[in-house]
Amino acid sequence: MSITQNKIELSLIVERCHRKDKRAQMELYTMFSTMAYRTAYQVLQDTTKAEDLMHDSFLVAFEKIDQLQNPNGFGGWLKQIVYRKSLHEIKQSNRFKIQTLPEQLEDSWEDAQEEENSEQLLALQQALEKLKPQTQKILQLFYHSNMSHEEIALELNISSGACRTRLSRAKEELRKYLI
Repeated sequence: MSITQNKIELSLIVERCHRKDKRAQMELYTMFSTMAYRTAYQVLQDTTKAEDLMHDSFLVAFEKIDQLQNPNGFGGWLKQIVYRKSLHEIKQSNRFKIQTLPEQLEDSWEDAQEEENSEQLLALQQALEKLKPQTQKILQLFYHSNMSHEEIALELNISSGACRTRLSRAKEELRKYLI
């Protein structure tokens, strides 16, 4: 099946999901559950939590499917939901761990983390600003949106090989600015 046929098929399945078609929801689940699980596991490093979060993410996606502007972007949109829910889960569990530390240790630890993170974040932002907009976009789709090479290729309307090449060059260019 060609990429165009895949896009049309995905678009039709998403359209059926708008009408709360349970079979269409199951088709999307079958198509994207592995990706969703891997994304959750990558962040959480816990199989049980990753499975639970994956299922919860699909429920959120099906509830909010009307907010999806581009039906062919369902995979990337779902990946963002999974990634954000995973980060929220990490923040919640870290918040619990921090609350169990003695108060003086908590304050000094948080100050050190904020200072280190803000320095790294500032350096990264400055390096990203030096890159061309198209280079920034491919890095954002890969790292922030956590999209696969194939999803990025579809999003940017380029071949998967071209996507891999551009991403590799973008990483190399970013490294030059960070060193």
